[in-house]
Amino acid sequence: MGPRPFSSFAAVAASLLVPSGPLLLGASIVEEGLSMPRLAFGAGDTHCRPDCAGAVSEALRLGFRHVDTAYEYGSQRAVAAGLQASGIPRQDIFITTKIPGPVGKSRAGELLRQGLEELNTTYVDLLLMHYPCDTSWPDPRDACNGTDGSDIRLTTWRAMETLKELGLVRYIGVSNYHVRHLEQLLDIGNNVTAPFVNQVEWHLGWHDEALLSYAQRHGIQLQAYSPLGGGGTTTGHHGGIALDDPVVLRIAEAHSVSSAQVALRWSLDKGVAVVTSTTSSVHMRSDVSIFNFSLTPGEVDALDVLRAAVPSVQILDDWPDVVMPMVALGTRPTNSTKLGDIAAGVTSWLHLGGRHIDTAHSYGTQKEVGSALARALSGGVVARDEVFITAQVPGPIGYAGARSFFEHTILPELNVTYVDLLLIQWPCLDPERPFECSGLDGAAERVSTWRALEKLQVQGKARSIGVSGFEVSHLLHLLPSVQPARGNTSAIGVNQVEWHLGWHDENLLALCRAHGIRLQARSAL
Repeated sequence: MGPRPFSSFAAVAASLLVPSGPLLLGASIVEEGLSMPRLAFGAGDTHCRPDCAGAVSEALRLGFRHVDTAYEYGSQRAVAAGLQASGIPRQDIFITTKIPGPVGKSRAGELLRQGLEELNTTYVDLLLMHYPCDTSWPDPRDACNGTDGSDIRLTTWRAMETLKELGLVRYIGVSNYHVRHLEQLLDIGNNVTAPFVNQVEWHLGWHDEALLSYAQRHGIQLQAYSPLGGGGTTTGHHGGIALDDPVVLRIAEAHSVSSAQVALRWSLDKGVAVVTSTTSSVHMRSDVSIFNFSLTPGEVDALDVLRAAVPSVQILDDWPDVVMPMVALGTRPTNSTKLGDIAAGVTSWLHLGGRHIDTAHSYGTQKEVGSALARALSGGVVARDEVFITAQVPGPIGYAGARSFFEHTILPELNVTYVDLLLIQWPCLDPERPFECSGLDGAAERVSTWRALEKLQVQGKARSIGVSGFEVSHLLHLLPSVQPARGNTSAIGVNQVEWHLGWHDENLLALCRAHGIRLQARSAL
């Protein structure tokens, strides 16, 4: 199937197109033409809420012509609805989707055909292998080396080549591949089609220059997800550069553009395509406008040397879609806290680049947090998907109690439609003695409450779930009832406990590590 022209790119101009490059390594090199818009709208599950179809349609209306989705995102049907609502012909839209890693020959075909049905199309323009490692790895993005799983990676890649030959896919690529994975795949003895694209985390705070150099030498287009990084975005693996960094602001002022536009343009000027994700029409317009200027070589160099001031984010569950900035702003008041102090603190935190806020109704400050967050969102300080919010249900209050409390108290007070992490705040039934019970006391209520959290996660209202103040005995009684973490199913992502130099339960830490539970310290000083 030859490349099709894109007839209606006036809104985004020819500068969005990626040139052709060598796509076959082995006995010969074949040149194929490809028109792939360098700017893509990412339809990830966490970035399309509450109306993914509407977000896709709006992005297309504003000039996007490349939509990026994946099997794991659960958004392929919504993307199809958005494409249909846009009224733009299929041949004018570039669609990327992904299969979840090295799944083998038959499963690759099954997943693509399911994707085609969900996307309501007869072909996709680009099919990516989402991860180099099997998704049973704690982090399928980079936990395996070039040798681990190499056979099934190659088998899956061969299947993708066949799907391309059948005309179901125009081009094939990979995602989250390091140099070691690419070297193994492109071994001269394999005689394989080289990936057209390698989609990886890339932003001002994290850019693998060795990977970029390798990709350029082998005709592979590097594409960035989480291209803003954040000052700690919730979707990137590594800490980003705050967009109010003085260097970024100075360059933005020089070009009369926003700091976000500078960050995106920096990727393009380094030859890296970008996938942006937002539900804000304002941000979409800003993203499409990044082709109206370019950076000088000196400005690119100045941005290259910036280093992330915000600590790296930490993966939750064992699925890389949910990550957590490692430093959170706690909003529990002290005896000297006055009305308005918490809201002022949240506002300052966000302006300074903080992106994780921990709150609870029991603190008595959750409404203040919600008000401050609403002002920051409406004022364009941050987008919702750039802030990680931890909330808590007050102990093991049972299935119905937990769901009702979440729906009727937490969400309204925070003025949001979902939270990023939802915890059972303490393990014990007696709120006067919330942490003083054995593993057996209240065990049934803990399991029932956990089931409610699992349900909320499946519904997309809590991106990840966990517990707080659980000791070894509480975890040992809960763990047999926890569903395994695969995709959108549930696992204990976090156990938030008292932890500081004067008190640190090493046995609890060991148990959490053994079960992939991230220990989070409160009262850290």
